[in-house]
Amino acid sequence: MPRKYIKKKIEERSSRDDLLRAQYNVPVAVIYHRIKARDIPENKMEGGRPTALSASVENQIVECLKACARMEYLCNKEELRDLIRTWEVWRESNTENNIKNSFLTTGVFPVNSDKFSKEEFNPIELKRYKENKQTIIENNQTLQEDNGEASLETGSADETNKHSVTTTTMTTASNTISAEPKKVTPRLKQAQYGAVFTTVEVLNRLREGEFRRSTHLNMFAAYAMWMKKAETLRLLDLMTDFLLKAGIEEPDVAQVPSLATTLQRSNIDWAPMTQLSTTSCTARSQSRCAWFHGRVMGGSSSMNYMLYMRGNPLDYDEWVRLGNPGWNFKDVLPYFLKSEDNKNIDQLDPQYHSTGGYQAVSLHTYQDQNIFALINAFKELGLPEIDQNSASQLGVMLGQGIVNNGRRVSTNDAFIRPIRNTRNNLSILTNANVIRVLIDPQTKKAYGVEYVRNKMQYTVLAKKEVIVSAGAINSPKVLMLSGIGPSKHLQSHGIEVLQDLPVGYNLQDHTTFDGLVFALNKSSTMVDDARRNADLHYYIASNRGPLSSSALLQISAMVQTKYATDLRQEIQYMFDATNVYNFFTDPILTTDSNTNAMSYYDGIMVRPILLNPQSRGIIMLNDSDPINGTPLIYANTFTETIDLLRLIDGAKQSVNLLTTESLQKLDARLINTPLPACAGYQFGSDEYWGCIIQSYTNTIHHPVGTCKMGPKNDQTAVVDARLRVHGINNLRVIDASIMPIITRGNTNAPTIMIGEKGSDFIKQDWLNHQNDAERGYYEVEEILEEKWEII
Repeated sequence: MPRKYIKKKIEERSSRDDLLRAQYNVPVAVIYHRIKARDIPENKMEGGRPTALSASVENQIVECLKACARMEYLCNKEELRDLIRTWEVWRESNTENNIKNSFLTTGVFPVNSDKFSKEEFNPIELKRYKENKQTIIENNQTLQEDNGEASLETGSADETNKHSVTTTTMTTASNTISAEPKKVTPRLKQAQYGAVFTTVEVLNRLREGEFRRSTHLNMFAAYAMWMKKAETLRLLDLMTDFLLKAGIEEPDVAQVPSLATTLQRSNIDWAPMTQLSTTSCTARSQSRCAWFHGRVMGGSSSMNYMLYMRGNPLDYDEWVRLGNPGWNFKDVLPYFLKSEDNKNIDQLDPQYHSTGGYQAVSLHTYQDQNIFALINAFKELGLPEIDQNSASQLGVMLGQGIVNNGRRVSTNDAFIRPIRNTRNNLSILTNANVIRVLIDPQTKKAYGVEYVRNKMQYTVLAKKEVIVSAGAINSPKVLMLSGIGPSKHLQSHGIEVLQDLPVGYNLQDHTTFDGLVFALNKSSTMVDDARRNADLHYYIASNRGPLSSSALLQISAMVQTKYATDLRQEIQYMFDATNVYNFFTDPILTTDSNTNAMSYYDGIMVRPILLNPQSRGIIMLNDSDPINGTPLIYANTFTETIDLLRLIDGAKQSVNLLTTESLQKLDARLINTPLPACAGYQFGSDEYWGCIIQSYTNTIHHPVGTCKMGPKNDQTAVVDARLRVHGINNLRVIDASIMPIITRGNTNAPTIMIGEKGSDFIKQDWLNHQNDAERGYYEVEEILEEKWEII
């Protein structure tokens, strides 16, 4: 039974074999017949074999042999033998310098050379494409460019002559395609399957050696934690990972913990805004809230507040009850431990922590007196000081973060930078904005990705899988542009519906609010410019001092409200540094961008955070520009009344902190001047807090759930328990969007765990299959045993 990957109907024609091979740049058959038709020098070795070949023929042989060895082209056994015999003769009659010069001139390299590494290959036919910028087409095959879209027209073929071929590992589409496609429907028609093109533009823009061909390719439309995924596949030498990242390289400033808030609304932030709401953000500009979302290597882990927290074990047990076997806390704990490299392990329960992973986790190196005063205040109110990443979560802690030695350790730092220049089968392309996944409408198989870079549109093909990891806001966008999503919504944008799924629904977030401020009359950390300069130089020299920490955001306290229905935490208290003057002068309390380091403050913004929201939002495509426009975020915050009631209770509990001796020693005072939007209510009443919460709503930037994990019979689910998109083959979503219910705590650590577990799924699915046709790859030797053709 032929092994099939990409189906293609070809009309009958007498030169079928040559034509089909000609579809692949420099096919064996074409080169073979060129050699046969070419005048070979008369000087012969013993046995009548030629002792020399012209440079062009020699280069073509090298290209073919390399391509066949890597299964990029169609290889016929008899033709291969002739080519190998010819190549061996040429190699015997030429010196090492001839070989090297051939490589430098043509960009290709003989696979059998003992002197040079196979990994030194430049892309095939780089020189030829630079000169001609078009694919060689033989035997009446024509290359068409329609509005920049390349296609192949072929004749007919006998339907009885059907074979199969492995697809090219990685290719790109025409470099003349517009950055804004006219239509969002899949454009690779059935009659064009198997057409492969190489774009010089892509090759020129990639670092030398980065764009490599290998036996297999996994595509990543990457986001924050899926930096993790590229590393966990490191053992699969047969698998090539090509990671597309929309953002830029991670800037050095992102590694300074105290400057985390300055990164919001910067060039590494997608900076989406929620849609107008009548239940939240009503005092904000246009009644919309800002949600930061990392557009940078490392994603949001490069700009978040760094707190390392897993949530409650019962959160994961609930995932299992919703029909997702293998996701209870007992099952996921090993994946938390796998990635963790805890620098304070001697102070923690080793049952819940580990060392030796790639993600550094540690305490910050700097704490001021206000931090310890707040922790002691909670203890006075009866909360135990605990490790919230162990057996219990109800209590207060000085939290660990994704930091080490005074610097942020994003997932980019932890997982990508250590291997980026050492793994030959990992390629990373930044500033590449994924538009959609390419899916065969007949077989429902994902086979590539379309993306835009530098205003040019490209296509890259995948042999194994496409993994979408663009986060809870952009992963739904990618899927919907690919034809996967709510049918009515897709049809309203003219997108062909390939799979009707509730993509974008089930949006959840951890909600908080601004407006509850303690003024510090004795323990302000505000300093003059000279002291800030000194602190900066001290940090540069030693990674120590005020800039080495996230200040008050190191604290986490978790409590229940009077509405609790189980033993889990409902409210998390975190604390922002603020400036009391700004509090009185800024009409909406916070600006879009905070230019102050968090370490300098004279006020504490108390943030009760709702951990178990019942309200559900939705992500939709932008109405005016679904491709380039920011997705529409309908947060629907507080559409469920219980969410508002729980936050009101959390606000009232937090005021009790001021009754403790610890804060009274600091002369901390509640700023009890009613804010403008709620001046009509008595300060401190339930009505006042309800108004404040709905008027000055804010978020901790933890969106999840928009590609919900669940069984096939769950009409609200998008992916199954192995993170495979329902109804679509070779496509997974691996990011926070798969969470069926949000975890009760910061979501960075759970997202890394999802990446670890998802990576294991991929390894298990592709390495454990006994059927080669399912597994999708073959040993190189098999090429010499079978004749490969395209259907």
